[in-house]
Amino acid sequence: TNNDTLSLSINVSEVVNFNVTANQSIDLWRWFKDDVNQTHNFDNLTTSWAASGIKTLSVNGTNSNGTTSTIVWTVTVLPDPTSIPNITLVSFSPSPFQVNYTGTVTTSYIVESANPLNLSSLAFLYGLNFTTTGDMHNYVAVPYNSIASEGIYRAPYRNLTPYLSWESNDTITEGNIWKWGGGDNDSTWITKEVINSTHTWINASTVTEDLLASSFYLSKRELYTAPKTAFEVNRAQGLIFKMWNVDELRGRDSNYLINLYFDTAWESTLPGYPIEIGFCNDSYDPTVDDIDTCANCSKIVEWNGTRWVSHSWVPDSNASYAAPLVMNATQVTSLIPDEINYVWLRSEAITSSSYVLNATNIDPGICNLTYAQTETFWTYNELNGVTTASAYTPSFFATFSRDFEELLHHLYIADNQGTWGHSEIYSESIGQSTYPPYPVS
Repeated sequence: TNNDTLSLSINVSEVVNFNVTANQSIDLWRWFKDDVNQTHNFDNLTTSWAASGIKTLSVNGTNSNGTTSTIVWTVTVLPDPTSIPNITLVSFSPSPFQVNYTGTVTTSYIVESANPLNLSSLAFLYGLNFTTTGDMHNYVAVPYNSIASEGIYRAPYRNLTPYLSWESNDTITEGNIWKWGGGDNDSTWITKEVINSTHTWINASTVTEDLLASSFYLSKRELYTAPKTAFEVNRAQGLIFKMWNVDELRGRDSNYLINLYFDTAWESTLPGYPIEIGFCNDSYDPTVDDIDTCANCSKIVEWNGTRWVSHSWVPDSNASYAAPLVMNATQVTSLIPDEINYVWLRSEAITSSSYVLNATNIDPGICNLTYAQTETFWTYNELNGVTTASAYTPSFFATFSRDFEELLHHLYIADNQGTWGHSEIYSESIGQSTYPPYPVS
């Protein structure tokens, strides 16, 4: 080379001359290109590389006194700009994207590539950014389990078996599991359509519930598909369960909306009495305190039977969620939400016409906890006021939304020569629909 640097960047097929000088005569020079002996007994070597990537060239020499130290060059071979897959966003729908949108959210890209694509390399990523602070810790999988090295933060579909194909690629993940959720070539919600020899459509179709900041137990996907057991709410029994609050955990202000999703049904006939939905902050202890007398608990709203089973989100045959209870955190009750809170359900419904909240106790096979071990669920005996822990997890999750949030998304894909294309990171604004003061619904 024309200087003493041991690190250089060149283009594919660009010719480079490497030279070495010794302070003694050398009997045998040994050159190695990517660890392959070049059988070239000279003090210089002219070569090039036909494929992009990180390459190495090394050399040493020997004489009667021994062997020299080995010199190693690290060569970054840049791909031919005309061969890099070019990724362009075609559309994002709906636009504008509102937090109460209930349909499919579709992101469509077109990839232009001179070489056939290696679809198994596909990596679609999305994440929610709180623009005021640049904070992207927005997805909470609770309770804490050892699968998440960052604690309880894990972006959707991340660090779960079966692992995404790009899970261990630090260039794509940025070395964490909390910033980018997404999918790969095996994700059923991502489709690929070859248009012709140089153009391919990539379409990702997901839902608002998966995009907004959220708190869920271990994994929403496993919770959706798990077989369920019906837990009744009636004049004999109430239910209590624990929930985690993303915005309070991240130390943000209380100007945000909370959306509570209940997997609901009814027993025999639709209840004639309303169901009460209430809230307790973290000062409440379900093993000791009585909801009726605890100053840290308050009723939020009453729903009738029709509202309880007004299903708006049916992600699986084993899960049907009622349209969410939407609340403004600043107006929930006189109680200020904490990092950990409790939701309670009560009703004067007769036992033959009970409200039902579904729950599960299966092993999701994704971490060191089962849904019987989350310690998040209690029954409440309305006759004697006794609360009893239940070895189940409620089919429930919460999402959170606020001003100054944006949805970020981007796409990686390589061609069959190993040349990677990467789109720009696209930003979609999120509209806060206007809601009346507490409670919303």
